[in-house]
Amino acid sequence: MNADLEPLSTALEIIAKVMKEGRIRYPDHRWLRQSVATHIAHAEAHLRLLKEGNQDEDHLSHGATRLLMALCLRAELRPFSG
Repeated sequence: MNADLEPLSTALEIIAKVMKEGRIRYPDHRWLRQSVATHIAHAEAHLRLLKEGNQDEDHLSHGATRLLMALCLRAELRPFSG
């Protein structure tokens, strides 16, 4: 892997960990049935909590995961046609 992509690889591993933890808590894959807007709203909430200094959980990782979920769903709804 290119050295400039290593940080991205590490970030994706963190997101994969959050997804794995979520699968244990919510084994029914409910994130797939939520709207893009719902995931964005959850991401915004995590980022707000992060900015406020809340340390109940890793809000940056959870917010990034929600944005990736929204991106996955958006891509499924409107696949890239380029």
